[in-house]
Amino acid sequence: MVTHLECRNLSVHYGDVRALDRVSFEVPRHSICAVVGPANSGKTSLLKTLNRTIDFESRAKVTGDVLLDGVSVISTGDALDLRRRVGMVFPLPVGLPMSIYDNVAYAPRSQGLRNKAELDVIVERALRQSVLWDEVKDRLDLLGTRLSGGQQQRLTLARALSMQPEVLCLDEFSIAIDPVTTMRIEEVLLELKATTTIVLTTNLVQQARRLADQVVFLNASTVVEVGDVVSMFERPRFELTAQYLQGAIG
Repeated sequence: MVTHLECRNLSVHYGDVRALDRVSFEVPRHSICAVVGPANSGKTSLLKTLNRTIDFESRAKVTGDVLLDGVSVISTGDALDLRRRVGMVFPLPVGLPMSIYDNVAYAPRSQGLRNKAELDVIVERALRQSVLWDEVKDRLDLLGTRLSGGQQQRLTLARALSMQPEVLCLDEFSIAIDPVTTMRIEEVLLELKATTTIVLTTNLVQQARRLADQVVFLNASTVVEVGDVVSMFERPRFELTAQYLQGAIG
């Protein structure tokens, strides 16, 4: 498979605190890569670095590199274009203080799109993909912040999908969503990988097993093991990997 995203000796420090230490792995195009590991293993810092939202962390220092289609993400000058290509959904919803419709249309408008019919199509597509359309289609003018927590999380997902990113990063996307909706979104993600490369973090190892083509196991800021989902769950190379995936540590 063709590599879409690659980390090369990637390290992240916040002052004297090490979040990632020389992390290296490749993500094939049109696949789902699940990054798993205990709390404080560096999973969120990894995702933030992939689309350079790490830039907003004043104390963060990044060394090494991330390549998107073979081109450095770290040294590129156009972080806004990068974030259009690499979407990000954080674990807790961040709703903009505007209507549901305007939340989803915000990014396309910021890219210069003004045609109402085209925006309507984008908004409906993104809300359907995030399994939210049926619940909000008759009240698109409602403030997004008036939605429930789980709905706001899906609205955040719709906002990311509005730009049809090449890569979608999901940080614990199901943390505020009920199990039924989580399963529906998992079905959407499996469909999305036909056109999108997905990198997600999860503390739910069975979710990784259901969704992932590839699993990256982080522990203490370093990569312990990378492999396809069958090998990682059935034939892990390291005992530490087996213990984590079996729930013995975490």
